[in-house]
Amino acid sequence: MKSIVEKNYIYETAVNPPVSGEEFSLELFHYSPDLSCSGTPCKKINTFDELLQMIDEFEEETKH
Repeated sequence: MKSIVEKNYIYETAVNPPVSGEEFSLELFHYSPDLSCSGTPCKKINTFDELLQMIDEFEEETKH
């Protein structure tokens, strides 16, 4: 039987001029009931390729 691993994240992003090599900045934090985005992010995504890779990884995890 396949089990589902639930992952909940809160994200924070800012619209600023890009830093060298970054297309954007998306920081993911573990979910908290107060919806805080504090401390060190559990994942930071800077390019669309990284975003697509993360989505692919989530899809693969749900298949197994």
